[in-house]
Amino acid sequence: MKTAKNILAMFFVATTMLFASCGDKEEKTLTANDLNGTSWEANIVNSASQGGVQMNIDLHFALDFTSTTEYEMFMDLNLEVPTYPAANQRMNETDAGTYTIDGNKLVMTSTDGTNEVLTYNSKDDTFSMSIPDEEELHEMLGADKVIFHRTR
Repeated sequence: MKTAKNILAMFFVATTMLFASCGDKEEKTLTANDLNGTSWEANIVNSASQGGVQMNIDLHFALDFTSTTEYEMFMDLNLEVPTYPAANQRMNETDAGTYTIDGNKLVMTSTDGTNEVLTYNSKDDTFSMSIPDEEELHEMLGADKVIFHRTR
């Protein structure tokens, strides 16, 4: 009987430890050292209709953290209008600046002084960037956020 109680007690302890270890992961605090030398990408591909005209949108972002305080971001936008190819557009932009981290918020300050705030999600190792709150833009892109995934 004493052996059965000991086995039961050990089973109870093991079960308690198992359930305690299965809880949600603790949010990781982000540091500049975590970002230094990393690269991130985001893509939005969507088809939308405006004024009865079909458009295909392919938007690509590449974000590189070149030091513990500096970044570079590249954006490539392709807009295709199948029924009117002369309206097709391609736009490339490069942005650079400095960044700071406050908890899970990444504040990127461009060389022109504008700020962009990204939110880090440690559970899936992604950053999200809100798209300006314009209904037409959300409809065109089919999203209200850009999600960056680590590539390096």
